[in-house]
Amino acid sequence: APLAPRAPGPLSYTTLAAYHRCGYRFYVQRVIGLPDRPVPPQLMAELADRAQREARERGPAVSLDPRVRGVVVHALLEDEELTPDAQRIRRLAAGEGATDLTDGDVDDVQQLLRAFAASGPARRLAAARRVRREHEFAFTLGELLLIGVLDALAVEADGTWLVVDFKTDRLEDPAADLEALVRRDYGVQRALYALAALRAGAQRVEVVHLYLQSPDAPATATFTPADEPQLTAQLSRLTERLARGEYPLTAHPHAGLCATCPARDGLCPYPPQRTLAPDASAEKPVT
Repeated sequence: APLAPRAPGPLSYTTLAAYHRCGYRFYVQRVIGLPDRPVPPQLMAELADRAQREARERGPAVSLDPRVRGVVVHALLEDEELTPDAQRIRRLAAGEGATDLTDGDVDDVQQLLRAFAASGPARRLAAARRVRREHEFAFTLGELLLIGVLDALAVEADGTWLVVDFKTDRLEDPAADLEALVRRDYGVQRALYALAALRAGAQRVEVVHLYLQSPDAPATATFTPADEPQLTAQLSRLTERLARGEYPLTAHPHAGLCATCPARDGLCPYPPQRTLAPDASAEKPVT
């Protein structure tokens, strides 16, 4: 049964994605206001072991927090600084509280920027008639306002609107199916970006998710005005349930989603063997 409705304000991709992953966690955190729970000690030890394995694979000199790494790379891409010196990178990282960058961390950031510079989407952005970076958008869906920010938006010579989203995610498998990853992890984002461009008048939109660790195989989807009804319906299924005060429990609990959830081990009906399961790939793609 629906819980007490709360009129949603402007809805961003982050908000919609959190609601899609688990409406109930969304409710206890964003409506009731309960804080994250600590990660259980056993899981914390497993995560530490995994981090150590990943560090060995990357090399001992690379230790920058993924969030800070993403912020730094996005800031440099926004300013079109593709060959920053170490001092510039360290200043940006220090602004995010990371003051102990290693030479390996600096080189890691520089490698991602070089990967972008050599990529197909970079060449298309450079050749486009008009390019906007960190471009804000807003449009209404029914009575709701949807908002967001595009990493890069370009209008190409043939009229195509090119939307590029930069991903600094560390890929466990460099040969991973990036299209499958995008459908699973960023399906809401792709739909939101495509619909925003179509609502703004685009006749052809390409939404490109560019993983900088694997720049030669960007995940790309193309949309035309004929796709607008399907995109509208896809996003409406999320927004309408949210507007009605419905907060459905995820059908695919796992540690990546549930470990810090305030409802775990109390309000949530799932047992720990499900909420602490390591199967992050079980998340259902947006349809």
